[in-house]
Parts: sequence; structure tokens; C-alpha cells
Amino acid sequence: MRIVLWILVFSFPLSLFSWNFGGLEFYPAFLLIPFGFLQLFERLKENANYRMSHFSFGILLLAILILFHAAAQSFLASDILKLIVAILLYNSLIFLSKRLGLKILNILDYSICLLVLYGIFQIVASLSGYRELASSFNTWVRGAGEAIPIDTRGVGILDFMRVSSFTSEPSYFAFTVCVYFFLTESRITRFFCLIGIFISLSFITLYSWTGMAVYQLTKKLRVPTPFFFIGAVIAHLIFAATIYYEVPQKFFPTFYDRYAGIVEFLRFDWLQILFGSNNIDRSFPINLIRPYSNLGSILFLFGLLGLSIYIFLFRALEKEATKPKAVIMIFLLMFNYYYLTSWPIIAGFLFLILQRKPVEDTLVSYEY
Repeated sequence: MRIVLWILVFSFPLSLFSWNFGGLEFYPAFLLIPFGFLQLFERLKENANYRMSHFSFGILLLAILILFHAAAQSFLASDILKLIVAILLYNSLIFLSKRLGLKILNILDYSICLLVLYGIFQIVASLSGYRELASSFNTWVRGAGEAIPIDTRGVGILDFMRVSSFTSEPSYFAFTVCVYFFLTESRITRFFCLIGIFISLSFITLYSWTGMAVYQLTKKLRVPTPFFFIGAVIAHLIFAATIYYEVPQKFFPTFYDRYAGIVEFLRFDWLQILFGSNNIDRSFPINLIRPYSNLGSILFLFGLLGLSIYIFLFRALEKEATKPKAVIMIFLLMFNYYYLTSWPIIAGFLFLILQRKPVEDTLVSYEY
């Protein structure tokens, strides 16, 4: 039983191993969800005095906002399910760590190293003329056309081969190793993360590490973190209002997918700017109802109200984090993804970001 649990935790970063059911992605790690219920039930039985953390309060506000909009936009109901799954997976890791003694950080270290090693294999095999071999496993797991094992769509300075390893596409790989670089306590794993960052390099990688450099500067200048978050948002809004229209055609599809929601937001009336669009449905283009951008999703769906909750959520997480740089990296990278994903690694990141020694349940805080 213990080895099965170990393998399920090990699978957290390997997002290739999923299957689509009714429009939702399911992962092997979801089998750990019952342990999340056990952790919550144990907390209830302890009769502790409940005290909600700021981060938990932000999660609650986000859930209320989604529920409110889901009444008119039914496709948002799946976001509530994803939020519940993330909370249960997070609590399952607490249970496995506290009750069963699994060393989550060590397990994920091994997993990340394997992720990078397979990425290196894909690069070497492709450069040696065996691209089909480098792609065969990903195709076998997900089917032809359902994943991007090797990407040669790069443009400009990114016009080289990138790989996805055991994820669905290189940008997912980049997301995982960029964040984990700030979470691991192993120099070896950090070195592997650097290799992974290079072989999965994308525009979002460059943007995020540039943003991290700006964050470091703001810390030295003692600029409050909320101003950094707001500044990053303003930078994207300015880009969408000006430079976006000058992007060369070769680059445009990539930028269109990520900025379409923001561009539409800038055309809203004042009520929509405050509260988001109120007349969207599944007939809308996917890059609007499910934009490849956190910021585009939040602004288009929930307006400035949603953005305020989003920034509050990240500020609260950064204040409670043992590894705040990982929070900043997630904030920067998540510009490239829909604001709620069902990737198990998100719960793994939250666990490592919020853990104490001994581990405390930070998503649901208690006083005794």
C-alpha cells in the first residue's frame, strides 16, 4: 500500500498521464482524494477553534465569485470542481506526510529529476535522427495529436527544438521546473531544473524570469509586493493596448491566444470592467471562455473585482509562504495558463510552499 501511495505522489508533476472525461482531465493522483477527506474529517473531530487564514479567505472569495457567475455561465461549474479537487489533493498530502510519514519533498525531487532526464533523452534522440523514438511514448500514452512531445514551432531567438518530457507540451514542462527550482532544497535537483528550463524554453519562461528579476529589484528597494503585482498587470494592459497591434504576423497567433481576453476587456463598458462579461457561453472562441492567460481569464470573466481577489490571493499566499519566490514565479508563469487547472502539481506546489516543520494545515488554520 505504501509503495502505491509513493507512486501516486511521484506522478504529481507528470501531467502527460491523464485522460479526458466529459471535458475534464483526470490524473492518477486523483486516487489520493479520499485521503484529503480523511484529513478534513480528522480536523473536524479535533474540535479545534477555527481560524481562517488570509489565503483561505481568498480561496473562499474566489469560490463565491465563480459560483455567482456560474449561475449565468454554466461552463464555470467545472471550475468549482477543480477548486475542490485542488483543496482535497492538498489535504491528502498533509495526511500522507503527517499520518503516514511520506516525505513529499523527497518524492517530488525524484520525480522532477526523472522528468528532466526523459526530456534530455528526447533532445538527444531527436538530434540523433530518432525523432519518432523521442515522440513514441507520448503518442502511445495520449494518442496522436493529443500532446506535443517535441516542438519546433519556435520563432526568433526561440527558433530551436523544445521538448515536453512527461507533460503535454513544453510550456507545461517549463512551468513545472521553473517553480520547482525555488522549492527544492537539493542542489542536484536545482541543477536538473536549470537543464529543464533550458530544454523547454519559451516566451513565458523569458517573461517570467524577467519578472523575477524585477521582483528582486523591488525587494531591494523595499517596494511592497502588491505594487509589484499591480505593476505586472498594468504592463500587460499597456502591451495589449499598444504593442499588441504591432506584433509581427509570425508571432501573432501565440500572442493572440494569450491577449485576446485582455483586448476584449479593454473594450468593455464600465460595468463589465468592474464585474466582467455577463453574456458569454460555450459558443464563444476558446481563447475567450478559456483564455491561455490567467490575467485574460480573470479580467474577461470577473473584471476588476475578480482581479482584486486574485491579487489578494497571491499576496496572502506570499505572506504565508515559507518559499515566497515560488509564489512569485507561479504568479508570473500563470499568465500563460487558464486560471484554474486540474494539474496535481499545483496542489504539490501549495503543500511545499505552505509547509512548516512540523507540517501545519495552512489552507485551513486552527487555534488550540
